[in-house]
Amino acid sequence: MKYIYSDTLTNYHGPEQKAELRRVKPKLRKGNPLLVTKRYETHSHTYVEQKGLLGKVLNMYDYFQKAIEIPVVDLHVRLSDMFDKSIYKIKGIDNNQSDIYINDSKVAEVRIAPLTVQLIGEVIWLNVAGDPVSKDIYDRRGFLSSTQYYHLDGQMGHQVIYDVTGKPVIEVSNMAIDGVNHVTSYKLLDYQGANYLFVNEDELWEFFKQELESVEVSK
Repeated sequence: MKYIYSDTLTNYHGPEQKAELRRVKPKLRKGNPLLVTKRYETHSHTYVEQKGLLGKVLNMYDYFQKAIEIPVVDLHVRLSDMFDKSIYKIKGIDNNQSDIYINDSKVAEVRIAPLTVQLIGEVIWLNVAGDPVSKDIYDRRGFLSSTQYYHLDGQMGHQVIYDVTGKPVIEVSNMAIDGVNHVTSYKLLDYQGANYLFVNEDELWEFFKQELESVEVSK
């Protein structure tokens, strides 16, 4: 198997991403290679499907989340069973957001997945003061992909990334340095029976590529 490595191809809005797509797409037609991408992008299925790249893309996080070639389930904010209608009241704000209430108290905000109609992308849970406590991030294919927690000052805290069964597989730690929030480590959990700690995403990416190549060599 021939691999073409790329930072991202799933968000085509920026000029750099569009240029990268023009660079890589012709190569995907020759010899049936596999495009391997780095970034954590939970809406990639939508973009990859639009660009006719289904079956041609392998994402690093999908690999560790065991989310390769899984069925797609549409998580509609109203039509799915995500929110028990006997408990929660759903109030549509616009095409990009719905708010969730218990009685008269707003308990969550639902952000709609890009380029979809009322499919759940993120659910931001609020405390009694209306401040964000955590954010559940859903993969476009219909599973809870990660939860990101907020610090008391409103900045993003650590993030737990799950596999398709809900088991934590990656922890991303954040820390405020000189008042600016920074990612300080990536921890790969119980990967083939061991935990691995990486300083940044680049280190995780290099580890992943080595694993991918070693699997290919062993075949």
